[in-house]
Amino acid sequence: MRIHLVRSSDVGRDLLASIYNLLVQEDGPVQFLKEEHSVSFQGQQTALSWEMIFDKCTEYRTRYTIPSDEFIILLTSKRNKENWFASPDPKGTRSIFIHTSEWDHYRALPRIRFHDLRHAHATHLLSSGVHPKVASERLGHSKVGITLDLYSHVLPNMQADAAAIVDDALRAVLNKRGTQGVAKD
Repeated sequence: MRIHLVRSSDVGRDLLASIYNLLVQEDGPVQFLKEEHSVSFQGQQTALSWEMIFDKCTEYRTRYTIPSDEFIILLTSKRNKENWFASPDPKGTRSIFIHTSEWDHYRALPRIRFHDLRHAHATHLLSSGVHPKVASERLGHSKVGITLDLYSHVLPNMQADAAAIVDDALRAVLNKRGTQGVAKD
């Protein structure tokens, strides 16, 4: 997997290099690429919307011919409307932004491998009720069974939840029948 680190013009090259150096310390299948070109949010004095942020990622991807199966991480110190530290594009374009003005705070946290973030993302998706097929696609698993095998421990209440849904549906039907009257023999 290839991940392109792109900075907005408000982020210095030294911070990009620092983040890049931190990320490449881990061995594994992820290849980080430090992009030389930056994107600009000129004239944007207010907090950025998702559209503004991820449109820049799409423009960059098109301009520098980055394949759609590769990721772009946009580093910016511009505030976003949700005031989040980081987020993936909700449209699933394999673009992510990181708000760098808080970077020093996050660098002080315990060391986390990139793969740990992947597991945390999968766990959060499934425990939040995202359908396993969707989680499987986001993780790039070839079959939903792989996702379920790896993360079924996250869903310990699946049987209880299913039983509660059926119970609620049956109670609703019985209550409805009770209010309409029961036919007598």
